[in-house]
Amino acid sequence: MLLVLFALFIVSPVLVVAVRAFSEGVQPFVDFYVWKPTYLRGLANSLVISLSASLGTVVVSVLAAYVFAKVKFKGRSVIFYLYIIVMMMPFQVTLLPQYIVSRRFALYDTPWAMILPGIFAPFAAFLLTQVMKSVPDELIEAARLDTGSTLKIIAHIIVPTIRPGIICAWVLSFTEQWNAGHFDGDKGEVPTGDPAQRDSAGGCTRLCGNAHVLPRASTTVQFL
Repeated sequence: MLLVLFALFIVSPVLVVAVRAFSEGVQPFVDFYVWKPTYLRGLANSLVISLSASLGTVVVSVLAAYVFAKVKFKGRSVIFYLYIIVMMMPFQVTLLPQYIVSRRFALYDTPWAMILPGIFAPFAAFLLTQVMKSVPDELIEAARLDTGSTLKIIAHIIVPTIRPGIICAWVLSFTEQWNAGHFDGDKGEVPTGDPAQRDSAGGCTRLCGNAHVLPRASTTVQFL
């Protein structure tokens, strides 16, 4: 009984928002999602950006983690610690460089302005480096006798061995991208000023200015 009461207490904010959203019936939802599907377009953009960036992050991070964990070269520790320093930086530090780079390479107002920075996020590489250190060097040397290709060793030996770590890194990267909260370009912020390219966070920011729309958007966000 105590657990039931605690569960009701946890979900009570969601229930309050849902009751408020449905207080005017279903027609406002139809108007909001069918005739003015701004938020749905933002959700679709968020899904594309998050999936693309997280999958790219996994590919890049597996390769980087193999280098950091299994390839010995001068300066490896220094580069790895630089990765950690970048990981600890707040996003405000990289905001202006991201804007300058997106402008210079004609990426502004495109999804790539949000996808490319996410692909090279350092956290997944850091995580997979720790996981890959647990792979025995003898296993890699035995595979190298069978095939001289490093990419084949990574694809057929390393990846199956550390599959749980890769799944964990992908889930965390996807969640990070989904919750990134890319900015609203109408206020001169990056990475896009095109309303059609905004993700759900940017779209929700715009909708929050409308008190009539806010309960419905908030209900959607709560359940997502």
